[in-house]
Amino acid sequence: ENTIVWYCSDNGGLVKETSGGREKKGSIYEGGLRVPGIIEWPARKLKGRTSIPVATFDIYPTLLSLAGVELYAPHPLDGMDVSGIITGSITKRSKPMGFWHKLQGGQGTRSDQIQKAIMEKQQAGAPLPTGHAAWNDWPWKLHRIKGTKFELYNLSDDPMEKTDLSKNPEQAQRVKQMQQELDAWMRSVIRSINGKDYQESK
Repeated sequence: ENTIVWYCSDNGGLVKETSGGREKKGSIYEGGLRVPGIIEWPARKLKGRTSIPVATFDIYPTLLSLAGVELYAPHPLDGMDVSGIITGSITKRSKPMGFWHKLQGGQGTRSDQIQKAIMEKQQAGAPLPTGHAAWNDWPWKLHRIKGTKFELYNLSDDPMEKTDLSKNPEQAQRVKQMQQELDAWMRSVIRSINGKDYQESK
C-alpha cells in the first residue's frame, strides 16, 4: 500500500512515424524525448493525468520529497521536486529542462582518457562543443543546432515542432533570454564534466 512505483520507458520512440513527435530516439526533438510516465502509490490514491513535462532527472529529488526525506545535495541538480505536479497542486514547472545530444560521441572504452581530453580542452578555454542542445521552459522550447542555428517552438500549440517562431519579432526577447539560460546550463554541464561541481569544500 505504501510503495511508490514509478515507470517510464527510455527516451523517445524507435520509429519516427509512431514516436508521437518530430523525429525519433537519438534526436532531441520531441519524438526523441517524450515518453509516457506512470506513477502508482495506493496509499495516496493518486489518479488523473498531466501534460506538464517532467524528466528522469526529477526522480531523485521527487522521491525524497514524497518519502519525507530532506534533500541534501552539495552539488547542482538538473532536476526538481515535481511532487506537486504529481499530486495536482502545481500546474507549471518552476525549473526549465536542458537536453544536449552529441556533446561527446558514445565510447565503449577508454572513458577516463576521453573525459581527461574533454577537460583539458575546456580548461584551455575551448568554446562550448556544438552538437544539438535544447532548453524546455514549457510550453516554449528553444533548439541550438551546431552552435549557431536556433529554433523556437510553442509545444502547447505546436507539439510536432513544425512552426519555427525564432525569427518572429514578437519572440525576440524570449529567444534572447532562453539562449542565455541554455548557454548557462551548457556551461554548468561542462563544469560537471571537469569535476568542478564535485570538489570537496576546504
